[in-house]
Amino acid sequence: MKRLNLYTSILCLGLAASLPVHAQNGNSRGASNGQPFQELQSAIDAAEEAVNAAIDANTARIDANESAIEANTAATSANASAIDANSAAIQANTAATGANASAISAEAAAREAGDSAVAAEAAAAVAQEAAARISGIAQLRSELMSSIISLEEDVNDVSGRLSNLEGQVLVNAEDIAGAMEEIGFLNAALANVSGAILSELHDLQFQHQADIADIRNQLAGLRFEVDSLSIGLNELSLQLGQELLALQAAIDANSADIGNLMASVTLLNGQMSVAQAEITDLLSRVGLAEQALAQQESDLQSLAGALAGLDARMQLLENQPSGDELLLVDTTADDFDGSELADFFSSVSVSSSSFILVEASTSRQGTYAWCSTNAAWYVNNYLGNYQGSSYLVSGSWDKWYKDNGGVWNHTNASHGNYYGSACGGGASGWCSEWGIGGLAFNGYLPN
Repeated sequence: MKRLNLYTSILCLGLAASLPVHAQNGNSRGASNGQPFQELQSAIDAAEEAVNAAIDANTARIDANESAIEANTAATSANASAIDANSAAIQANTAATGANASAISAEAAAREAGDSAVAAEAAAAVAQEAAARISGIAQLRSELMSSIISLEEDVNDVSGRLSNLEGQVLVNAEDIAGAMEEIGFLNAALANVSGAILSELHDLQFQHQADIADIRNQLAGLRFEVDSLSIGLNELSLQLGQELLALQAAIDANSADIGNLMASVTLLNGQMSVAQAEITDLLSRVGLAEQALAQQESDLQSLAGALAGLDARMQLLENQPSGDELLLVDTTADDFDGSELADFFSSVSVSSSSFILVEASTSRQGTYAWCSTNAAWYVNNYLGNYQGSSYLVSGSWDKWYKDNGGVWNHTNASHGNYYGSACGGGASGWCSEWGIGGLAFNGYLPN
């Protein structure tokens, strides 16, 4: 705005300097003395040009100092009125001069000396004032050009900063693309590791089954050895009886053979003691083998439970992108009005083969969660009972639970579900699968 005003003022000043005078030399009619009139006319023309120049300079100064004009509106209006009055007077005088050339010629002869000097002095004063104002305009123009140069430097600085920001945006975009690519690699690695873990667990399960079969075969062999030793013991017992009978007969027949028979009996007793010790050792080994078998079977059941839990978790993870989720964050201000869970259950589509996951987390009790098949049972029963006060028991379908960051555990047990005011929190409450895995902090209590 200021730049435009400055250029406009300079243009107006140039136009004012190039305007033709209102009375040219020799155009007056009826002059009795041409030379004095021409000098007076020249003085008048010079005064008129000086006044026009002063008016243009004053207008330019007004445009360049808008703030001063707004602060001094009254003074500016008075000056403008005076300028307009002077302009009108000058134009009137000019018109009168042209129309009354004869009167001006007569008066010019009488006032030649004094009026010429006065007109020349006035013209010089006006010209001096015009020069001073032009100098002020030039100084204002210099200051304005300095401001423009400073502004252009600021614009260049801003442009440089914008270029730097654009460079940073490009770098950030490349970093984001790299991060997304790394996330893709991590997801692929997670899928490979999960597959490897499942494969290794299945291999361990098959290995445990093979070990159990081998232990059972060993037990069968040990039982066969025990049976063989029992048969041998029975045979030794029969042989001992026969030897005792023979000994008795020998005593009766020949007392000389008693020593030999007693030695044989002692030998047979020793063999029986050894056989008894072997039988006891075999029975102990059988007991240890049975304990190892029981431990192996327990380990196999735990492994099967872990596999089932891992399969369920993997299935949840695989189905997670297509599932529905409701996340509620509550504070001591009671942030819920009780309609959130009902609205969420009303918006989902589930069946008996769908899964449901309920997780509660607090800063004091930690995180507790349970997961179950047959999500339709939980959704439908909540929608049908949350406005009253009801208690229902779930069926014996597959469920999993974990407490405070632990591992998932499998169960088929039934548990109670309290709805509405029966949950202790007023309407809309749900104490879900109460007591599963010993958990007692899995309720939805909006009020």
